[in-house]
Amino acid sequence: MATVGTFAGYSTLLPVVPLWAQAGGAGSAGAGATTAVFMLFTVVTQLVMPWLLSRFGIRELLVCGSAIMAVLSVVFAASAQLWVLLAVSAGRGVGFGLVTVTSSLLIAVLLPEAERGRGSGRYGAAVGLPNIVGLPAGVWLTEHVGHREVFLIAGLAGLLGTLVAMLVRVPGERSGADRRPSRSRVPAMALFLPATALITTAVASGGVVTFLAVALTSSALTSWALFAFGLFMIIGRWTAGVWADRYRRPVALRVGVVVGALGIVGIAATVAGGPAVAALAGAAMFGAGFGAVQSDTLIILFQRAGSRRIGEASAVWNIAYDAGFGIGAIGVGALAAVADFGLAFAATALVIATSVLVRPRPTPSK
Repeated sequence: MATVGTFAGYSTLLPVVPLWAQAGGAGSAGAGATTAVFMLFTVVTQLVMPWLLSRFGIRELLVCGSAIMAVLSVVFAASAQLWVLLAVSAGRGVGFGLVTVTSSLLIAVLLPEAERGRGSGRYGAAVGLPNIVGLPAGVWLTEHVGHREVFLIAGLAGLLGTLVAMLVRVPGERSGADRRPSRSRVPAMALFLPATALITTAVASGGVVTFLAVALTSSALTSWALFAFGLFMIIGRWTAGVWADRYRRPVALRVGVVVGALGIVGIAATVAGGPAVAALAGAAMFGAGFGAVQSDTLIILFQRAGSRRIGEASAVWNIAYDAGFGIGAIGVGALAAVADFGLAFAATALVIATSVLVRPRPTPSK
C-alpha cells in the first residue's frame, strides 16, 4: 500500500513534467532533461544507500523518501521555468532514491529465498498498478484539467503513501551501533552482468515514458499505449517471478530482452507513420519483456549478493534501472532534436538487443 501511494505520485508526473517544461518554452532536449536530472539524483542517492542502510532503519528511509516526493510534487506548480523544474526534479530524485531501494529491499527482508520470485511479482504489481493508471491519467488530466491540478493530485497520492509507510514494521531489523555494513564483498562483475539487461531495457523505457506523448499526435493513442505498457509490465514481471520460483531459477531473462526489443520496433513504426495498432502491440510487448527482465535480474542479484549484502543488491538493481531510464530520457530527446523520434526509438531497440549476448547465471547465496 505504501508503494502504491508513492508510485502513484511518481508515475502520474513522468509524462506531465516534460509537457509542463515545453509549455514553459523548453525544447525536447530541455523537456527530457527534467527526467534525466530526476534520475541522476535518484542514482546518486542510490549509490550511498548501502551506507545509509547501515545507519538508519528501512522504514525511516522509506518514510523520508515518500515525504520528500509528496511535498515537491506540489512545488512543480509554482513555475514552468526550466531551472525551477530541474531543481525540483533533483530534490524528488533524492526522495525516489530512498524509496526505490528500501521498498525493493523488503522483498528479500520479508520473504524466504524460495518465495522471492512471487515477491518480486507482488512488488511489481504494487509498482505497476500506479503506472497503469498514472501514466495515461497524467496525460489525460493535463489536457482536460490542467498541469497544476495534476501536481496537486500527485502530491496527495504521495502523502497517502507516506502515511502508510509510517505503519511498516521490519522484523529483526538491527538498530543503533549494530547497523554496520558487512565486511564481505561481492565481485563487481557478478552484479554487473545481470544488470546489463536491465539497464538497456530501462533506456528504452525512459525514452518511451518521457516522449511518447510528444512523439504521437493523438493523446488518446498515447494514453492507450501507456496503459498497455503498464498492464503487460505487471503481467511479465508476475509471470517471470512465478516461473523463477517453480523452476528454482530465473528462466525468462533472454526472452524478455528479445520481446522488449521487438516491442520498441513496433512503437518506432507508428511514430514513423505506421498504423496505430503497431504502437499498441509494441507497447504491450515492450511492457511484458521489460517486466520479465526486471523480475529475473532482481532475483539473480539477490542470489549473487547473499543474505549479508541484500542492501547492496537492491541498490545495484535500482541504480541500473534508474540510470538507464535517465539515459534514455536525455538520449532520445537529444537524438530526436537532430533526427526524429522514429529513429530515436529504433535506436533504443538496438541498445536492448545488445544485452541478449549476456546470459548471467545465478550463483548460490551464502
